[in-house]
Amino acid sequence: MQTRNRTIAKRSVLSSALLAALVMPGMALAQDADKSSGAQGSQADNSTTNLDRVSVVGSRIKRVDVEGPAPVTVITRADIDREGFQTVGDMLQTLSQNTSASFTGDLAVSGFTPNAQVVNLRNLGPGYTLTLINGRRPAQYPQPYNRDNNVVNVKAIPMAIIERVEVLTGGASAIYGSDAVAGVVNLVLRENYDGNQLRGTVGTTQEGGGDSVSFEYTGGRTGDRWSTTFALQYAENEPVFGTQRDFMADTRNNPWGLNLQPSLSLVAISAAGLAGPAGHNILELTPEQCAAFGYEPGQSATRGNWCGSYTQDGSRSIWNKNRSYSGYINGKYNFNDNIEGFSSLTYYKADSKASAGTEFWGTSGSPFTPSGVFYDPNFGDLLQLQRVFNPFELGGNEAASTLYDEKTWDVTAGVRGTFADRFDWEVFASHSEYSY
Repeated sequence: MQTRNRTIAKRSVLSSALLAALVMPGMALAQDADKSSGAQGSQADNSTTNLDRVSVVGSRIKRVDVEGPAPVTVITRADIDREGFQTVGDMLQTLSQNTSASFTGDLAVSGFTPNAQVVNLRNLGPGYTLTLINGRRPAQYPQPYNRDNNVVNVKAIPMAIIERVEVLTGGASAIYGSDAVAGVVNLVLRENYDGNQLRGTVGTTQEGGGDSVSFEYTGGRTGDRWSTTFALQYAENEPVFGTQRDFMADTRNNPWGLNLQPSLSLVAISAAGLAGPAGHNILELTPEQCAAFGYEPGQSATRGNWCGSYTQDGSRSIWNKNRSYSGYINGKYNFNDNIEGFSSLTYYKADSKASAGTEFWGTSGSPFTPSGVFYDPNFGDLLQLQRVFNPFELGGNEAASTLYDEKTWDVTAGVRGTFADRFDWEVFASHSEYSY
């Protein structure tokens, strides 16, 4: 019994100490407030200000204060106008957290999605960066990025309707899911815009090619209970080929000063080494015979003599040709102080052209030679053939280009509001279609 009584006494002292530490500061502040209330009087009443409702777009919890350990980078409309960004992809490429190599829409000419621009934070893959529009998940691009990533094509979003971009550069998978491991990019579109704005941009490159033009029109009207915002945009640029840059037009002009051999453009390589060393070119042509095909002779201990080219890579487009049209309209109507209806329509059309370089034929890609080799009785060996065509044999740089025609439209409508002055709610429906 004595032990039990002493234990209760110790807990009582500890609880009293904690209670005093918590209550006394509040009592002191209350006493100070009571002493100063008489001095301030009506002056405090006159300085009271009613704050407007604050909504943090893209957050699951709407609040005024910015909380959390992960930093948020914001690109405002003033930043966009000052820097002269042409597309959303151009803007996001300036982020140090982004991997610019993933913006395949303008630069890459191969792969499964050469007409799309995606976001790849921390180089974890575009499938691990969540892209939102006004805090909502938009429709996915119809083709997976490099076969295994569902992505959002940010190139389809008109630049004229961007109000700001919020980039959460830390992981947010606990809130949004596994597709936000690398971070979240939230594109906030313009609303409540009153007026008209026309912007045009033209550009070119110092060494030739890549002439570009862009026109944007943004307008809006507002009333007592309604508002509408609309935008139109047209953009076009000419391609830039490797032949227009000295260091790519000829591999001998490489910036490292390397002594390179011509490409293996016309070869018959021994696969089994029955008639000669394995990997050796059996079809050894003279320099005069190489010149008849537009090639130059090459020689090495491994390959022997062959015919090749120093300039075939120049037919690759290093900036794709592109022409796009886009439109956007958004409307809102306040039914009362607590309920608001909204709707939006976005349309995008793009015609692009990309060239991966010259075409070639080889037994390694032929359906008639699944193993990539065949037996030639004339040489008595297993051979692997390869023939790379020069650009002039095909009709020029653009003859080997691939055309991409894409159309996108998206419509969203819904109702949002507040309940009991505490709870925010939103109900909406969205429909998107791609034509590729």
